[in-house]
Amino acid sequence: RGLVAMSTRLTGSEKSRRLPPIAAAEIPESISPSVHAIEGNVAQMSVATVLTLLEMERRSGVLKVSEGKHKCELDIIAGYAVGGAIDASPVTPLAVLREILQWKEGRFRFIPGSDGAIPNNRRSIGALLIEAVRLDYEANRGNGLKKAPPHDVLGPRPVERKNL
Repeated sequence: RGLVAMSTRLTGSEKSRRLPPIAAAEIPESISPSVHAIEGNVAQMSVATVLTLLEMERRSGVLKVSEGKHKCELDIIAGYAVGGAIDASPVTPLAVLREILQWKEGRFRFIPGSDGAIPNNRRSIGALLIEAVRLDYEANRGNGLKKAPPHDVLGPRPVERKNL
């Protein structure tokens, strides 16, 4: 029921009316009607997955991610990352992604907003994710680490094909 409620808020669908009614006391705060379209635990669903969904759905709003005392925000317009902040200091969307992709614990929350003007210098969230992983990989290689980026960020390795 929780996933259906989040999906309904995200898509604006009214399909949830077919479900049997739930007593208000049974509804956790995280799925009660509020300003959050989607929220969850970083350990259970990666931020890259959430961002990919928001990009595909061309959503607008603010993605807030927190780990302990650290907080990041990513401003999204029509599926494009257009601004951000780390601990209330304005930074580029790339800087926010580089920070939050390192976090293995924490919480995320997407607050829908209205569509605004899309800047001319926009880059897709997918391109920013790839750039963030590349920059962090290169930075770690300079520290003597020759380990490839994790699969959960880049996806599975391609299968090698042998010429027949």
